[in-house]
Amino acid sequence: MAKLSNLKKVELLEQTVLKKDIDEVKRILKEEAPIEFTARAIGLACRFVGPQMVEALLDGGASLSFILTPAFKRKYDCRIKRSSSYDEKIHFEYFLFPAYEVGGYDLEIIPDSERQQVLRILFNRKEGNMNELLYYAILYNDNAILNTLDDLGINKIPKYKADILSWKHGRNSVLYADEREIKWVFDDTIRESDDEVVLKMLSRFFTCMDVEQIKFSESFFYSWPSTFKSRFCSKILFDFFVNKTNMVEKVKKWDLLYALVDQNNVEGIRYVLTQQWIRQPREIKLLLSYAMKKENVTQELNDYILEIQTFIHEEESKNTSKKSLKDDKPLSVAEMKKVWGYKKQKDGTLIITSYKGEETNVIIPSVIGRGTVTAIDTHAFDTKAPRITEVLKNSRQEIAFVEIPGTIKNIPDRMFYAYYYDVHANEEKFPHASLKTVILHDGIKKIGSSAFGYCTGLESIEIPNSVRKIDDHAFYNCRKLKKIKLPNKKRILSDYVFYGCAFETFDIPEKVTEIPHGLFYGCNSLKKVNMPEGIEVLGAYALYRCAFETFDIPKKVTEIPEGLFYGCNSLKKVNMTEGIEVLGAYAFSECAFETFDIPEKVTEIPKGLFSGCNSLKTVNMPKGIEVIGEAAFEGCAFENFVVPDTVKKIGAQAFKNCKKLRNIIIPSNVEIDKEAFAGCDLLANEDGKIIINGILFGRVNQKGNSYEDGTDVDVIEPLVIDHRIKKIAIDRENLPLIVYREHSEEGTPIDIDQLSVGDEVYFGRFPQLEDYEMKPLKWRVLDVIDGKALLVTVDCIIGKGLDLQRHGFWKDDLLRSFLNNSFYKVAFSDSEREQIVLSTIQNPKNEVTNNGGGPDTKDHVFLLSIDEVEKYMPTENSRWASITKYAYRQRYAKRTFWHWELRTLSYVVFGNGRLCATGSNGRHNHCCLRPAIWIK
Repeated sequence: MAKLSNLKKVELLEQTVLKKDIDEVKRILKEEAPIEFTARAIGLACRFVGPQMVEALLDGGASLSFILTPAFKRKYDCRIKRSSSYDEKIHFEYFLFPAYEVGGYDLEIIPDSERQQVLRILFNRKEGNMNELLYYAILYNDNAILNTLDDLGINKIPKYKADILSWKHGRNSVLYADEREIKWVFDDTIRESDDEVVLKMLSRFFTCMDVEQIKFSESFFYSWPSTFKSRFCSKILFDFFVNKTNMVEKVKKWDLLYALVDQNNVEGIRYVLTQQWIRQPREIKLLLSYAMKKENVTQELNDYILEIQTFIHEEESKNTSKKSLKDDKPLSVAEMKKVWGYKKQKDGTLIITSYKGEETNVIIPSVIGRGTVTAIDTHAFDTKAPRITEVLKNSRQEIAFVEIPGTIKNIPDRMFYAYYYDVHANEEKFPHASLKTVILHDGIKKIGSSAFGYCTGLESIEIPNSVRKIDDHAFYNCRKLKKIKLPNKKRILSDYVFYGCAFETFDIPEKVTEIPHGLFYGCNSLKKVNMPEGIEVLGAYALYRCAFETFDIPKKVTEIPEGLFYGCNSLKKVNMTEGIEVLGAYAFSECAFETFDIPEKVTEIPKGLFSGCNSLKTVNMPKGIEVIGEAAFEGCAFENFVVPDTVKKIGAQAFKNCKKLRNIIIPSNVEIDKEAFAGCDLLANEDGKIIINGILFGRVNQKGNSYEDGTDVDVIEPLVIDHRIKKIAIDRENLPLIVYREHSEEGTPIDIDQLSVGDEVYFGRFPQLEDYEMKPLKWRVLDVIDGKALLVTVDCIIGKGLDLQRHGFWKDDLLRSFLNNSFYKVAFSDSEREQIVLSTIQNPKNEVTNNGGGPDTKDHVFLLSIDEVEKYMPTENSRWASITKYAYRQRYAKRTFWHWELRTLSYVVFGNGRLCATGSNGRHNHCCLRPAIWIK
């Protein structure tokens, strides 16, 4: 009887253990010794069989110990893959824990009593790391194992894990791998378990470590805000986290206070007030204000708030009775310093550096003491200024009114600009949203860039006549700003000044002659702009996504700039004068025109001019048009189109996705770029090909969608170029997988009797170069037996794209479907197909990755398996394969190296012949195919 290989011995032992046949296990251990890997067999017995089997294995010489070498990884799959660059050894004693994930076995786990017996056996035999088991028993809240370990006197977790939990080594620890394991498992347990379970787990850990604190990184608190609120600040866990972890030193004070309110944790709030984490009455007021705004405040917390408020009111009444009435008098310099931070400038005037007050109605002083205020710093009202207190931050956010004196000549850039995206709350935040009124006094000369950006509460403002310039984005995204009065100055406006405002109508001052770029960009309520006759220039994207239905271009304008009306999806008519000479790219993209008359002087339809105008059915073009630009009519609703005789060029994607276009007439000498008609499905001929003037622009599949639009499995059918096609204009990234020219050869049979292993023969035809011409296909003979020969292509002949991604068994693989249908039918003549054997293909599981192979299949064409490669191509040199230029062009990932695919999951062969286990059921995008066949 043939002796079993090491791999087969291990398989036999594990299968017998799961059959619970103790006598047969003893026989295998004795007769098949030595067995080089027995750890998994013990782990399976610990989990699914029971103590008697564990004892039988240990008595027979089995052990949980093994050395994790690269060969062991590949052979026995005894590692946990953490990433592409890191994996770790499996400790099979962990199989004892029901919570430990063990895939691939649909069996019932043994009862707790038997697991306890197994643990005692392992302890007595000195198998497994008991301190490691204690760590996981605590983590998994496994009381049965915890009680047994306690009886056995195991009461400390491993020191290195305790050091990591207490952050002894810091972030740059040499134990980084274990640190990551704790991050994944320990942190997840805290996030996902009930408060009682978390408290029990952490308390147990604390008693099993000689440390003062369990420590967390700062990122933990802010990566999982819901954990911070619902766990650390809950009534059950708060005391533990304050006293036995580093929460207090890692978490921002106000984040902690707000989280306690969110959890209705009255004892926690009482604790932080007793410890004087906040002391000032205004700080306490801020906390109470936050609590009162929250929904679902408990009665207990509400009563406590009233109690604190009563105390604060009593204290304030005492202080108020001592004050004299000075409300009508100007503030003294000392009092001013409490409200304003300021500095003296070189000329003796003052610049305000910060607002420190609590008032929501703010009047910026023109004078402080004897100094005149002539400037204000850009960060004076910044809600995120360095070292700003939570109280001051809140005060600045609540400002509703600001009055700026005329002594300040320039309102600085971004003075009230404030915006951020709260990732945790998944919403936009506008810190100055409360600012509704701004009074600007005469004397101010300039409003800086983005000065009032994102002041989303501002509804109206009057600009004094002294202002000479409003810089770009000054009122950026003031989403409620509907009314503004401007001075009548020629160049007062800058680019994107009113981006995203809420105007419905707007009057441009009479002296203005130029509309700046993006002036009303995104003002999607703006229906009317009254422009003076003197307007000569319109800026690019000036009216982007506005709400006009009609628009009159001023008489002096000669050029429609880029994107002027882009996205104005209510715009149905634009009245233009005869003086218009140039139309800008995307000027009318996504508008609502049904018909459009191009002015007589225009000679070019620029890029994207009408792209997305899906109501546009008719365009009247003058005879002078010479160029139709890229994507000029993409997505329009034409049914018929006549290109003028004067047109010399049609750009890429010019008519892309014109789904209703049935007929188009184009002069024969016009230069047409790639994909000009991609997606024009109704232009396809009876073969489903879109061919215009001998150029192939796409192909329509059975579902009526063009391949360029990313359709599903139909895209793997071959595309044959017939005599009508002179050029392919489909973009390389969207080219169907198989493209080649027709051939009429009958094919040449092969005489099997003349073949020997290693011979190279020609059989069938397939493209080799980028010209798609069918050329004789070269094969290498791998085996000759019983009047049949196994052939594989010498080169990688097909580059696999996204449409042939592999998932699951070979039986259901798109690759298999493609090879046995499309490829089989077109690569071989009738006589050659008769010589190809319909073979039974075996699909065993991948022993390294433990991936199943699925049932046997019947195939004419197939890919080699890992077993066949190792049998017929035992060396790297014998597996080496080049790639044809045709295959290289077809590949989705255009890289300088390539792999060739096997039908065994998780395996590829590099072009240089090296065999590689991918560790995944998926496939590499840069893989190629070397088809194989049996012939008779």
